[in-house]
Amino acid sequence: MEQGILPSLGMAIITTMSAFVGALISHFLTQRRGLDLAIYKHRGEVYKVLWEKTSLLPKWPRRNDVTYAQIHDLSEELRNWYFGEGGLYLSDSARHAYGALQETLDDSARTNRPETLSTPDYDVLRDRCSDLRTQLTHDLLSRKRMFLASR
Repeated sequence: MEQGILPSLGMAIITTMSAFVGALISHFLTQRRGLDLAIYKHRGEVYKVLWEKTSLLPKWPRRNDVTYAQIHDLSEELRNWYFGEGGLYLSDSARHAYGALQETLDDSARTNRPETLSTPDYDVLRDRCSDLRTQLTHDLLSRKRMFLASR
């Protein structure tokens, strides 16, 4: 009789422990999903502001009136955005792209002069803005079709 009880008791303990661990994992995943959704929602809001700020340097149509002083101002606006509302939500890859843009802006804006940007400076800055916007779209999945919505 004891031989039948011990295996049953062992199975009951294993089943209970498995259910407990399963419940913990489910709870963790539910909490993580809620946090991810909250971050995603906030990213959409703050990334929109950052996207608009980088419109100073479009590829099409190219602007010929952007000055070094405006580049200096853009760098300060981005810094204020970073510390005031959005830097906390940047993914690692978007943070690197933001840093690369700020470094390039700093190089170009160092003199804060009123002349218009040279073509090479414009091109490099435009590319850095584009790289940042690309990372923002990756974070928001805005360039991808949703699996369930695809045909």
